[in-house]
Amino acid sequence: SITKSSRQREALPAGIVHETEYIRDDAYWLDNGNAVRNSMRDFYKKTGVQPYLWITEEINGSRDASWDEIQASMEEVYLNTFSDEGHLILLFYEPYENEYKTAYLAGSAAKTVIDDEAAEIILDCFDYYYYGDMTDNEYFAAVFDKSAGRIMTVTKNIYVVVALIFAGLVLLFVLYKIIAMLIKQKNVKRQQDIDILNADTSKINEDEAAKLADKYKEDQEV
Repeated sequence: SITKSSRQREALPAGIVHETEYIRDDAYWLDNGNAVRNSMRDFYKKTGVQPYLWITEEINGSRDASWDEIQASMEEVYLNTFSDEGHLILLFYEPYENEYKTAYLAGSAAKTVIDDEAAEIILDCFDYYYYGDMTDNEYFAAVFDKSAGRIMTVTKNIYVVVALIFAGLVLLFVLYKIIAMLIKQKNVKRQQDIDILNADTSKINEDEAAKLADKYKEDQEV
C-alpha cells in the first residue's frame, strides 16, 4: 500500500531552485526519457521541488554497495550537481534483476515539502508500480505522477467519509420524524377546533329551541 498523506503541504516558493537536468541514467534503461521528464516537471510544478532521478546498477563500481556507501554517493552527487537546497535526489539502484533499493536525499529547503511522510509516499510508489505491466519509461513516469498528487493532497479517510454519510442520514431521519410529528399535531389541533365549533353550534341551537319552547308555553297560559 501507499502511505497516506496526513497533512496539507505548500509548494516551495519560486526562485529557490535553479533548474537542472532531471535524469541520470547510468543503466541506460530509458530509451526515450521524455515521458519521465514530463512527469518530473509536473512534480516540480506541484511541489516546487525539482526531482533528480538516478538510475544505476552499480555504486562506485559495486553491485553490492552498503547503505552507508549509497548515502555517501548521493551526498557527493548532490554536492557536485546542484547549487541550491531545493532539489531531491531519488535513487533507483538495481544491481540484480528484481533486487532493487530505493533511497532519497533532499536539500534543506526541499525538506519543508518532502518531509519523511512525503518521501515515504514516493518510495512506496516505486514499490507499488514495480510489478505492474509497464515499460521502464511508463513505470518511472507513473511514480512521479502518482506521488506528486498524493503528497500535495490530504488523503481522505474512507471511515470518516462513511461516518459523515451515516451521520447525515441519521440527521435527515430525525428531521423527518420531527416534521411528521409537527404535521400530526397540527392536524389533531385542527380536528379539535372543528369538534369544538360543531359542539358550540349544537349547544346554541338547543338553547334557542328551549327559549322558544318557554315563550310558546307562556303565550298559551296567557
